[in-house]
Amino acid sequence: MKNLYSPNKLLKNYVQQDVSLTQQKVLIRHRRTMEAKKKETEIGFLWHKYAALFVFQTAIVTTADRSGLVNAAPFSLVYPFCVGDPDKPQMLFSAASVWHTARNIEETGEFVINYAPYALMKQVCETGRFYPDGINELEKAGLHAVAAVKVKPPRIQECYQHIECRLP
Repeated sequence: MKNLYSPNKLLKNYVQQDVSLTQQKVLIRHRRTMEAKKKETEIGFLWHKYAALFVFQTAIVTTADRSGLVNAAPFSLVYPFCVGDPDKPQMLFSAASVWHTARNIEETGEFVINYAPYALMKQVCETGRFYPDGINELEKAGLHAVAAVKVKPPRIQECYQHIECRLP
């Protein structure tokens, strides 16, 4: 049986390709050392703040305002949330009401969740910068908008999965 969590696979996912073999060996050694130092954590108020690492896929949420101006912003807590009717799937994410994303969704009721590969990390970060209203973050990040099938906000061509959403 293959070890699915071998250090080489982890390094392949998290270490840039230009890292030398010596650096990779150091990282493997560091990871093994950290594993040896694992200890039990007492559960209390905000225990997870320093004791746990939660990693989530970051998605770019695209929206458009009533005039059609496109907005894009990264969100890391985007996941399916299904209760009740299986014919009405739901996606859940949180956006502050003052952000362009939340305002556009409240205005139009539509958005697209675009899942980007790791290779687009710099572009995903670029969409997270604070630009004034009317600035298209996709253009700033060098990403390409393509028409969505069922909603007005665009999908992102470079992303590998898109979920078009409409508020009920």
